[in-house]
Parts: sequence; structure tokens; C-alpha cells
Amino acid sequence: MISAIRQQWHLFAVPADELFGSFFDAMNSFECPFGNSGLPRYMHDTDKSGVDLKLVWLERGHPRASAVADVLSAAGFPDFGKQLQQ
Repeated sequence: MISAIRQQWHLFAVPADELFGSFFDAMNSFECPFGNSGLPRYMHDTDKSGVDLKLVWLERGHPRASAVADVLSAAGFPDFGKQLQQ
């Protein structure tokens, strides 16, 4: 199942306050579709880290989503799909 998810989606962990702020605005301006969800509780403790993270789902094969995935990766945002494989 993890492999199927990774084949269809780029998954990145992004701070929640950015997701619903500047990231959301940029995605709207770029007209790029994306989804978001919370992280599994056993994989991230907001209280311990002090940062609420959300997952950004970007569809592989969609040109704009792939461009955003490249930018997020180059900027050092964690590839959550790789974490799922471990």
C-alpha cells in the first residue's frame, strides 16, 4: 500500500501555520491542486516538537504539482513518502 501511495503522490511535511498562510496563497496563485492531512500521531508529537505539521499531497504526473514538489525538495522539506518506507 505504501508503494502505491508513493507512486501516485509526493508527500511533504509542512508546518501547519505555513500551509494555511503563504503556502496556500502561493498554491492558489500558481493554480496548483494539492491535498493536506495530519500526520499519524505515532510519527509526530506536536507537544514535544513545538511545531504542528501537516502533510501536503501533490499528485505525481501533474506538471504544476511536480514543479512544486521539486521546489519543496530543493528547499529541504522532509519527503514523508521516504519516511513511510522505513
